[in-house]
Amino acid sequence: MRPLTLALAILLVVVATSRLGTAYPTYANKVPNGNGVQSPCNADELWPGVGHLHQAGGGPRNPFGLDLKAEGFKWTQQLCRKDSDGDGRTNGEELGDPECVWQEGGKPSRTDNVTHPGICEPVGSEKCAKLNGEFKCPEQFNCSAIHQPGVRQMSLRLNRTEVPPKETTYMCQAYEVSNRTKEHMIAAVPVIDNPAVLHHMIIYGCTQKPNVALDSPFECGMSAANCFNLIDLWGLGMRPGNCYRDDVGAPFGLEGYQYVVLQLHWNNPAEVTNWFDASGFELYFSPKLRQYDTGVMMYGQAKLDLAPRQKEIYRTATSDSRSSKELLPQDGGYKLLWGTLHMHLYGTRGQVSLWRNGQKVRDLIPMHNFDYDTPIVFEYQQPIDYLPGDEIRTDCYYSTAKTNRSVYWGESTQEEMCYSFFQYFPHNRTKAQSWPNVDLCTSFGKIDYCVTGLQSVKEYIVDGCDVKTLQSGQLIQKYKKDIDSECRHAYQYRCSDQCLAWYRSVKASEPCFNGDPIDYILLYTRYSSNGDTRALAGYLDLCAERDQRDKLQEAKAEIDELNKRSTPAPEVHNSLLSHDIRLLIVSASYLAGLLLAALLVLVIFRMKRSSVASIESKGIHM
Repeated sequence: MRPLTLALAILLVVVATSRLGTAYPTYANKVPNGNGVQSPCNADELWPGVGHLHQAGGGPRNPFGLDLKAEGFKWTQQLCRKDSDGDGRTNGEELGDPECVWQEGGKPSRTDNVTHPGICEPVGSEKCAKLNGEFKCPEQFNCSAIHQPGVRQMSLRLNRTEVPPKETTYMCQAYEVSNRTKEHMIAAVPVIDNPAVLHHMIIYGCTQKPNVALDSPFECGMSAANCFNLIDLWGLGMRPGNCYRDDVGAPFGLEGYQYVVLQLHWNNPAEVTNWFDASGFELYFSPKLRQYDTGVMMYGQAKLDLAPRQKEIYRTATSDSRSSKELLPQDGGYKLLWGTLHMHLYGTRGQVSLWRNGQKVRDLIPMHNFDYDTPIVFEYQQPIDYLPGDEIRTDCYYSTAKTNRSVYWGESTQEEMCYSFFQYFPHNRTKAQSWPNVDLCTSFGKIDYCVTGLQSVKEYIVDGCDVKTLQSGQLIQKYKKDIDSECRHAYQYRCSDQCLAWYRSVKASEPCFNGDPIDYILLYTRYSSNGDTRALAGYLDLCAERDQRDKLQEAKAEIDELNKRSTPAPEVHNSLLSHDIRLLIVSASYLAGLLLAALLVLVIFRMKRSSVASIESKGIHM
C-alpha cells in the first residue's frame, strides 16, 4: 500500500463525475458547428455534449455519438448523410452542412438554427418519444423558498482564471460570506462557465478565517486551506441545484460559518491551452431560521490496492459502532436525507447499508451498477434514523481486467476511491470542529479513524496490534534504541544489511509491523514533527521496499533455476511471492516431475503387457 497523508485521507471529498464526463472540444471540433448545437429541450441553451445524452457531455452516447465513434470520430460522407436520431433530417442538415462539403477547421455553410443530430425533435412528439427511449430533458431547478421575503442571494464565483494545460487541477478561492448573527443557507445553484473542463465543485465551511488571501484564486490540491466541513457540492449527473427541506439549513454567520472555500476540479487530459473558467454557485440565505442545521458526512475506505487484470475486486469498509455510540447525538442520532456512492473509472457496482447490533437494518444505497459518468443521488422520502451504536457499511466493486498496472487510492481518475456521502440533520458545528469528527469516520483497511481518536477507547487491537501505542508514543520508544544502533549510520539514510536483518527479525514478532497496522504507521508517522517518529517510519519504509525487492529477486532466481531444468514455472507478476509460496512452487514442480516419470513407467508397462497379450492371442510363445 502506498503511503498517503492523513490530511488527504480525511479531508478528501470528491463528487462522482467522469474523466470523460465533459464534452471534449477536440471531438466537438470534428463536426460542423459542434460547439453551437441548440438544446432540444430549450432553444435558448446550447448542448455542449453533442454526442451524449447529458447536456454537458459524458455518460451514455446518443445515436449520433455512437455513429461518430464508429466513423473514428471523423466527419465522413456516410456520417453526414445519415439520420442518426431518425427525425427525418440528415446529420448534415441538422449541423449546417447539408451538402456534406465541410472539412475540419473550415466554416459550415450555415451557422444558425443548428439542431441536435442525436436526439429526435420535437422531444415531446409521439414519434420522438419512442426513438429517444429513456432520454429525458434536464431537470429544471425549482425552489419556491428562494423567492420569500428577506432571502438574500450571493454569487460565489471563481475569478476568471486560466486553466493549466495538465490533466488534473484543483483551484480554490476563499470568501467571507456572512458576518450576521445567524442565518441559514437554504439553496445552492451551480453556475457552469466552462463545461468542457469542469469536473466538480465543492463548498467547504471554515471554522475560522482561512489561512489564505480572500477573493483570490489559488491552486489547492485536494485540501482547501484550513476549511474542512463540506457544505454543498455539484458534479455531472447531479441535480441542477440543491433546494433544502423546509426544516433544515446550513448555518452561517457568527453562530455558523463566516468563511467558505470554493473548490473546483478541472479535468484537462488533452492538456488544452487558452482555456478559462469562472464557474461557481449562486447561494441563497434566509434570516428566518429553520428548525435544524444540516451537514454532510463521509464514510468509506481509504486503503485501496487493486491488482491488475482482475474481472472483479471487492473492497469494503464498516464504520465502528463505538464511533457513532459516542459521537452521535444521544437523543436520537442523525436523520439522513440523501446518499450517494463515489468511485472512479474502475468502479462497476456498489451498495451502502445500515447495521444495528450486528444485524442489517436496511440499504441506504441499494446495490446498483455504478457509472462514473452518471452518479445517482438516492433521496429518501422520509429521513432515515442513524442512531448511536449503528454502523454504516460501504461496499465497492471494481474491474481491472483492461489494465496491466496496479491501481491505488488517489485523487486522479486513473486511481480509485470508495466513499459514500450523506446529507443529514441535526448538524453540530461545535463537534464538527473537533477530532474525532463523526462526519469523517472513514476507514484505513480495518482501522477506523474515529476510534483512534476516542479517549474512551484505551486499547484498539487490529491484526494483533494495539494501534493506540502509536499515538501514545509507546511503539516509538520501544524500538528507538534498535533504530539508533542498527539503522542510523553516519550520512547513510538507507536500509543497510544490518538494518534489514533487524527489520526482518522484528517483523516476524511484532504484529504492528504487518498488514494494516504497518501501512497505518507509515501513513501517520511520515510527516510527524518528532524526529524519532520520522526515523522509524523512514527506515521501516526503506527496509520494507528492500525486503520486497530482495525476495522478488530470490523468487525469480528460483524460477529461473526451474526453467533451466525444463520445468514449467509460473509467471512472476509484480506482487511478492512469499517464502511459503516459493517452497510450494518448488515442491509442486518436483512432485510433477515424479508424477510424470511414474506415468511414463506405467505407459511403458501397459504397452509391454499389450504386446505380450497380442502375441499370446496369436499363439506365439516367447
